[in-house]
Amino acid sequence: MAEEKKEKVEKKDGLQTLMDIEARINKRFEHISDLPLADASGFWTIQGLEKVQSKEGKLFGIFSKKKLSDEQLTDLRRSALLSPGKTQTELVKLKKMYPNHPELLMLSAICTHGNVMNSGGSKQLQGLKSAVKEAATALMSNGISIYNAENFFKIYYIFIERIRREQKKVFDEVSMDPRLDTFKRKIALEMTLVDYLASEKKKTLNIIAHLKKKLKSSAYSQYFSHFQLTKACQLVGEGQPKEKLDFCTASEFIAFTYALFIAFSKIPILYPLVDQYLKLIPAGNLGLHLRKVSVNSSRHFSMFRQYTILGEHQKLKKISQTIFGESLACIKKTENATLYQVYETDPFFNLAYITELTVGLFGKGDTAKMVRTATVAMETVIKKDMSKGHLFTETAKNHTHKLANLGGDGETA
Repeated sequence: MAEEKKEKVEKKDGLQTLMDIEARINKRFEHISDLPLADASGFWTIQGLEKVQSKEGKLFGIFSKKKLSDEQLTDLRRSALLSPGKTQTELVKLKKMYPNHPELLMLSAICTHGNVMNSGGSKQLQGLKSAVKEAATALMSNGISIYNAENFFKIYYIFIERIRREQKKVFDEVSMDPRLDTFKRKIALEMTLVDYLASEKKKTLNIIAHLKKKLKSSAYSQYFSHFQLTKACQLVGEGQPKEKLDFCTASEFIAFTYALFIAFSKIPILYPLVDQYLKLIPAGNLGLHLRKVSVNSSRHFSMFRQYTILGEHQKLKKISQTIFGESLACIKKTENATLYQVYETDPFFNLAYITELTVGLFGKGDTAKMVRTATVAMETVIKKDMSKGHLFTETAKNHTHKLANLGGDGETA
């Protein structure tokens, strides 16, 4: 009887211990599970400050009537790096005076980042999380500049790295107890997602580095505003690509903006920002339309990677059909055009990539049709390739070989 009672107590204690462990792991899980994905949680739904409600119920535009001077902003940028705590206090006052100023929001994000970098664990993650959202909101509020984009990427990728570090600690802890396998599987999946997000770092930072070489340092803080983008599109559409805007020509402005948005398209929480850009690009000009499709397909391939990791087959099918359909429709518009630029070939190569990536996802008949369509697209690239050294031809031939090895039944031949 005594042994039976002892066994019951041990079982109860064991259950209580497991519950305590799970409670502790759950608490830590809260800080590493809210990943910066577009549909992960309400926190990551990024909205701009285009309209702010006043006490009287009136709506104001993005900028206040008063204006911060360039000298003030230059001083704030410097002090945000040197004295983030002191500058943050000053920014609180300034944001009351200029509630809709995107630059103040970005500077606040920079200060928040600086203030929490010496903190540890959950406090640092929470601070970085807030800084990422502030920085993203600044970009969404018509606040796109090289300076703001570079600082967003810096804060964002530090946040990603810190999440990954904390995930590894929790994963190692739960791996030691077989009773916590459910946690282990969940963390392993989220670690794979974070690894994907981190894998885009080099590409995005290279884009920023390239743009900084192309622009004078005095232009780093200049805005790529909605108004200027609309004006640049108008000038290019009217055959005036060399017309000067604030710090570059219309065609250069389009090229720089396109590069920035290719970088933004890799960041899930910035998908609404990508939508802002796409709405401003008119469909009438073929060159502009091709850039628009290029940015959109870059975003869609990013979504494809996420759905693949999560094993969401229905979403994979839908996004694959979107990529294929949009690319095919774009190709029909380029029937009489030759291919000089990378973005001009994107619709063609998209067909090949998505066909190769979705083997086994669709039925035999659909896969066979995709293979045939993609093969014709590669033949068209070879025929129309006018790039220096015919660089596109080699890529098209490689795809043609891969497509030929796909049987009509969707299996590898």
